[in-house]
Amino acid sequence: MAERRAVWSLGLYRRWLGSSYMEDDKLRRQLVRSLRRAGFREFSDRHDGFVVEPGSDSDTFVIATTEPESKEPARRLASWVRASAGYIVEAEAFDDDPQYIVVRRR
Repeated sequence: MAERRAVWSLGLYRRWLGSSYMEDDKLRRQLVRSLRRAGFREFSDRHDGFVVEPGSDSDTFVIATTEPESKEPARRLASWVRASAGYIVEAEAFDDDPQYIVVRRR
């Protein structure tokens, strides 16, 4: 059996996300790639966009958007997740800053 090593990474506003296991990080990277293919832009030092962080368990992720002044980016993310075959939206926070949605794998 392969050893499960902890992975450390940075999240929104360069906040440490703590430790997650390789399999969880693999699922997060798959979700990030799917969002990019759908036309969403990932947050970077150069522009606003989305960030995917681990949720409360291995099947849950938080997708936050840093795009200011509009609730539309978070609503589009939620719409895409609802239409996607692999995820469901568990919670939405369009009035928070940053705006976010909580998604769970089906």
